Amino acid sequence: MKALPRHKRLLTGVKIKMLNIKSLCQPPIWKLNSKGPKVSGFTLIELLVAIVIIGIMLTLVLGSYWTFLQTQQKMAMSRELQSEVRFAFNRFTDKVRSSTIDYSSYAPGQPCAITGSNLCLVSLDGTKHLFAYDSTDQVLNMAVVPATAAASDPILFEPLLSPDKFVVTGQNFDFSPTLDPSILANPQLQPKVTFYLEVSPRSGLYQDLVIESQTTISSRQY
Repeated sequence: MKALPRHKRLLTGVKIKMLNIKSLCQPPIWKLNSKGPKVSGFTLIELLVAIVIIGIMLTLVLGSYWTFLQTQQKMAMSRELQSEVRFAFNRFTDKVRSSTIDYSSYAPGQPCAITGSNLCLVSLDGTKHLFAYDSTDQVLNMAVVPATAAASDPILFEPLLSPDKFVVTGQNFDFSPTLDPSILANPQLQPKVTFYLEVSPRSGLYQDLVIESQTTISSRQY
């Protein structure tokens, strides 16, 4: 193979070096054409919007759930209150039907001298049943006094309704005739007792829940 002259070899070397420098300055073709891998994710604004939407949804759900719980608790309290009032009326009705008005107890100085707040009944065997309203504690009390009890014996009252749960905000006893039928022209007249009761929870969130009931019962002892 014939060797190139010296000056041609020098020019060829210069060209090769210039090509190498040019290739170094240019970025690779694959870097120019490649867009790089795509990175998926959320921006800060998207995250903030999602957090706000989730917070609104949680507020609505928790609010509805709290309202549902309050409604259920109020309905449970209403059922318990109605059951308590029904039980009290049943006890009162049994006493009135098995007794009659103790007119002697309404004389001045006697236990039922305060009409409206107190009611005194007496059975055929002489047993007395007293109903008295304590306006201080808002409790309706009942007592049974045996016929053999002495006048000096203390009267033991018990609440007609649960005093730790309910208060009697209003009550009234009314009966007719106001005089003993035995001294009237019609001794067989049956006395009638009208009982009004207003009850509400003693404490808690449902003190505005009030039940009013009224009944009229005739005595069966005449």
